[in-house]
Amino acid sequence: MMNITVEKLQELNACHQGILEFIDEFPDEIYGLDWTREKQVEFLLTSPLKIYFGWVVSKGLIPMWSMAHMDLTGANLKDADLLGIDLRGANLEGASLEMANLIGAKLTGVNLTGATLEMANLTGATLEMANLTGANLGWTNLKWANLTGANLTWANLGWTYLVGTNLKGANLEGANLEGANLEMANLEMANLEETIIPF
Repeated sequence: MMNITVEKLQELNACHQGILEFIDEFPDEIYGLDWTREKQVEFLLTSPLKIYFGWVVSKGLIPMWSMAHMDLTGANLKDADLLGIDLRGANLEGASLEMANLIGAKLTGVNLTGATLEMANLTGATLEMANLTGANLGWTNLKWANLTGANLTWANLGWTYLVGTNLKGANLEGANLEGANLEMANLEMANLEETIIPF
């Protein structure tokens, strides 16, 4: 059981805006919180405070539950702070992850078919064997991410930051990489048939 109060947030140097939003969402503060996996999912899908989730976890106020293999089809995780989250094998088909913080996220084998990840930060994320068919990754940061064997067929990677990204064996058939930064990217054995590339 956990307590989250305004005084505690102030002690942890939470930003003023975040404290105001916390008061708006929880005017009686939070006492005796039993933080379960189910409550975490509900919070990330419905609460405007999801943009502070990673910060709250990093400060030890709540634990981060693994969401591996969960069915999150069509989930709205726009702007969510999902720093280091475990979503291995999860189904996120058609999900909205625009501007989400997915730095260091574990996404091996995840299904992101048709998902929107515009301007998301996936620096250092692991996406081995992920299915990103038709996904929109425009302006996304994938620096040092691992997409070994990922399926990016017809995905939009326009103006994506792919510096040092491992795309070994990835399927990029028909993908759009216009304006993408591929400096030091590994494209060994990648399928580039009909791929639009910046060189």
